[in-house]
Amino acid sequence: MPWPLAHLAYGEQLVNAGPTYRSMKMEGDRIRLTFDNCGGGLMLGRPPWIAPSRQPASALLEGFGVAGEDRNFVWAKASVEGDSVVVSSAQCPNQSR
Repeated sequence: MPWPLAHLAYGEQLVNAGPTYRSMKMEGDRIRLTFDNCGGGLMLGRPPWIAPSRQPASALLEGFGVAGEDRNFVWAKASVEGDSVVVSSAQCPNQSR
């Protein structure tokens, strides 16, 4: 892994920070979160310093929650699509308002 400050010190063309939140867009019952500093796109998987596993990484992300108009948060399904994460929950079906 390249030294993170090489971008500043040597002017190298590399991503010098992790993904950072850019925006949110409602798409019916789904929410699309977009990010900057993604390099070639958001990726799932194990870090390279962990020995490879026989089981592939899940296509679903963990740790995302959404809240409806009642402002009560529930766990949500989330997946990567290019430079964005799409989040939804059957418990909050009216996200388009």
